[in-house]
Amino acid sequence: MALGNVVAYRQKNPFFGTEHLLIGLMMEKTGVGAKALTEAGATLEDIKNKITELNYDSNIARDISLDKIDLQEAIRSFKSTARFTPRCKSVLKRSVVAAEKSKNEYIYPEHLLLALLDENEGPAFEVLQKMQLDVPALRQIIARMTSEKN
Repeated sequence: MALGNVVAYRQKNPFFGTEHLLIGLMMEKTGVGAKALTEAGATLEDIKNKITELNYDSNIARDISLDKIDLQEAIRSFKSTARFTPRCKSVLKRSVVAAEKSKNEYIYPEHLLLALLDENEGPAFEVLQKMQLDVPALRQIIARMTSEKN
């Protein structure tokens, strides 16, 4: 989430939406969320471009040096942004349910991604649809990766 919030902060967007959450999941390259999205055919560039194409954040596709984010910038971003859109709040609540279902005490990237997929609408879901990702197959990839992780 911190990475997605930095993106919103750098874009001077006062809100953190599901599109920022999706980008943050992809940027966190080692997490199950990013790995599952990548295996399903998604790339960070494609996600950024689709967000711009759908007019959710026209500045998001600019080169914003996503690989150079330090802790201080992440802290500043949460102090100035961190206002979640109603849809993002709903996704965050669903991620708690997904974590509880999988008997985890913590919310991991895969729980956030599953919650995004459960939403069935909104910016992140529309981006994934525009990319023609197979949502049931993506769910299966997540399930396989989480079982391998445990």
